[in-house]
Amino acid sequence: MRATPRPEAPKAAPKAEGTLTGTAIAEKKWYQLTRDREITKAKYDQLYERLTKVRVNASLEKQRAETQYTIVDPANFPQKPVRPSRSKLVIAGTFLGLLLGFALAALLVILDPRIYNEDDLRKACDLPVLAQIPKEA
Repeated sequence: MRATPRPEAPKAAPKAEGTLTGTAIAEKKWYQLTRDREITKAKYDQLYERLTKVRVNASLEKQRAETQYTIVDPANFPQKPVRPSRSKLVIAGTFLGLLLGFALAALLVILDPRIYNEDDLRKACDLPVLAQIPKEA
């Protein structure tokens, strides 16, 4: 005859460490797991960033290997420094300043609403002038 195995006795619940209750132990483990997850995620992000850089560098190296350049004419330094001509800048600035001044003066004369003489009055009112005040000499 065979012996039938005995059913195992149920295991006792883990004893609380010190004064911590079961909930406190679970909460402590939860915080530890959360911290471990964050550390693992940070390491993963670092590794993924390194992998991306390696892939980009490999792609660039592949392109560089496929493309070959030859120097036709080497670069050379100029014989003298290149500078803007100061006299040309002064002449151009003076010309543009005068032109802008004349344009502004003409615009002010054209847009001036004041009446200076009989003709201005006729243009403004479109009526005949009945009297005029003489200027003092």
